[in-house]
Amino acid sequence: MDTPIKEMMMEKIIEFSARNKGLILLCFGFLLGFALWSVKNIPLDALPDLSDTQVIIYSRWEKSPDIIEDQVTYPIISSLLGAPKVKTIRGFSDFGFSYVYVIFEDGTDLYWARSRVIEYLSKINSSLPEGVKTEIGPDATSIGWVYQYALVDSSSKNNIADLKKKEEIKKTEPVKEDWFKDRSLFHKSEIDQFFKNPKLRSELRQELGFSS
Repeated sequence: MDTPIKEMMMEKIIEFSARNKGLILLCFGFLLGFALWSVKNIPLDALPDLSDTQVIIYSRWEKSPDIIEDQVTYPIISSLLGAPKVKTIRGFSDFGFSYVYVIFEDGTDLYWARSRVIEYLSKINSSLPEGVKTEIGPDATSIGWVYQYALVDSSSKNNIADLKKKEEIKKTEPVKEDWFKDRSLFHKSEIDQFFKNPKLRSELRQELGFSS
């Protein structure tokens, strides 16, 4: 589009907007209200799951990878090729185990996909060699691995319980429910006195290696 035509279009849009201020303000108000409604009502995930809908089939058999590939992995893949909404099937065989990844089309419900895999797997199980143990993976996605942390003591002076207590003190105070799992060991008044007394809490923090 030539520059003169662009300028002419812009002039007409500006002229129309200037002559119809009420209509422009009405449209702007409608769009603003719709945007506010969308922000409040459209469901959004804090960590959206962008992974494929997939079901993992895990098989165990104490044989070499080539035997597992021929007698376990390949038959399972072949039986699932005709399953509805299946997009891709990938197999992996190693010594003593086999993984088959069944990837479904976008938008497929995970539990529907799992039920289809179980249905087809029940037909092939009887033809697998004796001793093969087959199961499907958990109904979880890679989103479950977004955040992990480990408690590590580089000084080797604390056990797991000590590290856990220190971590709980960092996160929140008091950590009444975590420290006193067995309430029968403590009198209620003693517990309340501890959490109401800043001096006692400060002494415990120092004992565990934290500054007051």
